[in-house]
Amino acid sequence: KKLKEKKVYANSINITIRNSEFKTYNHGHKYLNGINNTEELYEKSIELFNEIWNKEPIRLIGLRVTNFSESNNYQLSLFEENKNIFLDDKTSSLVDDINNRFGKNVIKKGC
Repeated sequence: KKLKEKKVYANSINITIRNSEFKTYNHGHKYLNGINNTEELYEKSIELFNEIWNKEPIRLIGLRVTNFSESNNYQLSLFEENKNIFLDDKTSSLVDDINNRFGKNVIKKGC
């Protein structure tokens, strides 16, 4: 939400996990295209989390986004379906606008 409010895109995502023995693991990835979409950020975070987590009990988990840019020059792929990228951004913005106007979680996207 804060990324959208400030109209910036995050180009890097970092996950931090600390286990019960206070051993800390960090994992991150830098992306070609900036992210400020909640769903895309969630999906990328889950991917990073699954790459680093070794099924131990977790004491702390953290998510950090860095390398901000003010524009999102999205590089379209020749091999992936691109038409839903812009539709998802518009849908996400519409849901955010309604929630900002009428209250948190008034409307949610279905699955």
